Parts: sequence; C-alpha cells; structure tokens
Amino acid sequence: MSEHEDIYRRLVENSFAGIFIQQDGAIVYANVTAIRLIGAGSVDEVMAKPVLSFVHPDYRTLAGQRMASATREDQPITRLKYVSIHGSAIDVDAASGPFVWKNKPAIHVMFRDITERQRAEDALALATKKLIMLGSITRHDILNQLMILQGWLELSKEKVGDPAILEYILKEERAVNTIREQIEFTRNYENIGGQAPKWQVLSDTIRSAVNQLNSPGTDIDIAVNHIEVFADPILEKVFYNLMENSLRHGEHVTRMGFSVQESENGLTLTYCDNGAGISDEDKKILFQKGFGKHTGLGLFLSREILSITGMTIRETGVQGKGARFVITVPKGAYRFPEARSSP
Repeated sequence: MSEHEDIYRRLVENSFAGIFIQQDGAIVYANVTAIRLIGAGSVDEVMAKPVLSFVHPDYRTLAGQRMASATREDQPITRLKYVSIHGSAIDVDAASGPFVWKNKPAIHVMFRDITERQRAEDALALATKKLIMLGSITRHDILNQLMILQGWLELSKEKVGDPAILEYILKEERAVNTIREQIEFTRNYENIGGQAPKWQVLSDTIRSAVNQLNSPGTDIDIAVNHIEVFADPILEKVFYNLMENSLRHGEHVTRMGFSVQESENGLTLTYCDNGAGISDEDKKILFQKGFGKHTGLGLFLSREILSITGMTIRETGVQGKGARFVITVPKGAYRFPEARSSP
C-alpha cells in the first residue's frame, strides 16, 4: 500500500461522517462511524445489506431516487431519516455519488447524524410559532381597546366647549394614533425572517410593490429585467416603502426609477426620484427607528429586510435634485436566469 493510499484509508476510517460503499445492491464497505451511527456491534451486521434497508420507510423513495442518480453524478446533501439496527430513527444529512470499488462501478454514501440539531430546530420552530400566535392575539386585543378609546375621545370632543381641554383631547388622539402605528410596526417586524429567503424575479417584485401604490400621473421606470435576487419573501415592502416615501415627502415627484449595474463587488440596485431630496443631516439618521415625518419605521424595516441575505442600503442623492437609494446585493445573492438554465 502506498503512503497516499494509507493516508486516504485512515481519513475514511476515522471520518466524522458515516461512509457506506454499495456495489451490486449491497454494502461492501462501512467505516467505523457508519457502524456506530447505525447502532451495529460489528461490520458483519451491515455488510451485504442494501443501504436503503437503513433508510426510514417514509424516505426510501427519495433516497432511492438519489442513489439511482448517484450512479451517474454526485448528488447534493439531502436531509433524510435512517433507522438503526435497533429500530430507532436517526435524522441525517446524506450525500452520494459514483465510485469505483475494486475496479468495478459502485456508489459511495456519506451521512452524518443531525438528530440533536433537528430536535433543536423543531423546538425553536414550535416556540417561534407560539410567540407569533401570542403576539397576534395581543395585538388584536390592544387594537380593539384603542378603537374603543378612539370612540370615547370622539364623543368627548363633541361634549367639550373649553378650548384648553379640547387641545388635551387632540393630544390624546395623537398618542392613540402613535400607539396604533407602533403596534402595526410589531406585525411588520415580526414577519421579517418568518419564512426562509427565496429567489425572486426582481422586476416582478418591484411591479407588485407598484401595484399597491396610489401614484396616478407618476412615471415609474423598472430597468431590471432578467435578474433574480435571493431575499426575504417580504422584499416588496422595501420597494413600496421607497416609492411611498417619495410620494409622501418628495413634494413634487413625477418620476421614479429602478436600475441595476453589476461590478466585481456584486450587484448595485439603484432607486431614484426627481423630488426634493434629503438633507445631509437627515441622511445620518435616515435608517434609525423612529426617524421621519410619519411613522419613522419604513426605512428602518427596509434595512432590516435587506440585511437578512447580506444586502445593504444607503442614500446618495443630492438635496434639491431628488432622493437616490443604492442597494448592494452581494455575489451569490443574485443570478441571471439565462445563465442558470444553460447546460
């Protein structure tokens, strides 16, 4: 045996991953980790059996498809359930691919036990679901009470003749509205990261945001065709907030537009309008929670949504010449469908 062969043998036998080699439908090799994870006392308990015999019945179809394809090419890591010699379920990440064993075609299967990690993920998902439910119920109850309070304040205004007391009531109404906006903010913030990021057609996402906008007479240019980005499912809220801010604070906005440019650092998505722009002083605190003439939440939320997949946002416009927001999409978080679909 050569020195290199001895090194490879030691690496395989002492790997943290379990390794099976299957040839002609039967296991012909199993490393120490595989034997331990399956719960076998010796290699004889797994030899000559098919790998699928250690796969949970609910996952055998998927595992069988992967192994059939593994005779031709490497298969990606797939989450499966294995079954030990003693019948207990084991959560695993498994990958397979073509192999040559003693000069004949074979398949290698590598797997690692993720049972404890899966339990932790399941527990976290359940806890998150309960917290979201509690938050939803609490929000509903608080908003109902605010509606009642708003009604009593309206009645109070009709009965009050003293201007000083009326001013107090108006301030109380403003406080009620602020509380309502803060409660609505918790709903929007709760949705961030609530679902796994996904690939989205950028132009479709922007158009979806435009459709929610009340902007008659505003020219909106979307020059971002044939690009997909990997982002939180509520990405369209970012684009809606940018355009809604333009209409609310831009004073005389008649044009808005989106454009993209690729560089060695990634993809730059630029949004701009022809409104009043933003002062240098405001730029320093633009994305802080609470800043703004309205709720002060939109741009803060936008930054949080983008950060889920590593995107950043900054404002680079010139006051008096319009707002200009630059979103940087890192490499790996965008793709061109034509290139992805080519062989």
